[in-house]
Amino acid sequence: MKKAMLLLTVLGLVGWAWAADPFIGSWKLNLAKSKVENMPKNEIMVITPQENGFKTSFEGVDGKGKAFHDEWAATYDGKEHPRVGNPNEDVISMKKIDSNAITVVAKKAGKEVSSWRVVISKDGKTQTAVGKVKDSKGQETSETWVYEKQ
Repeated sequence: MKKAMLLLTVLGLVGWAWAADPFIGSWKLNLAKSKVENMPKNEIMVITPQENGFKTSFEGVDGKGKAFHDEWAATYDGKEHPRVGNPNEDVISMKKIDSNAITVVAKKAGKEVSSWRVVISKDGKTQTAVGKVKDSKGQETSETWVYEKQ
């Protein structure tokens, strides 16, 4: 009985800690507020907890009408992790700035192709990613992705 209570307590604390991470949840891209060069027609981002970080998956329809799936998982320690489904990036790293902000860097073949600052609003309802993205020719553009919590 004591072991069961201890296990329930630990699981409850772990669940509470994950729930406290404002990035966790389902997010819908706000097309009107986003400024993206190749704007998708729609996109849903689902972020699920994992130890010292989270897993992110994207589902949607790109600007040409093609369905896509993209995912990555990373820890808050800045180490590189594989990215699957995005032809422009093969690894991603993430660092926590504070409880509502992170930085994310993506690379392709060892070269940085994008860097982001991602912030959750104080009310926890909006996630904004502002970044610099390099195209295949090395030209840099700025993008802003705004998501609303579902």
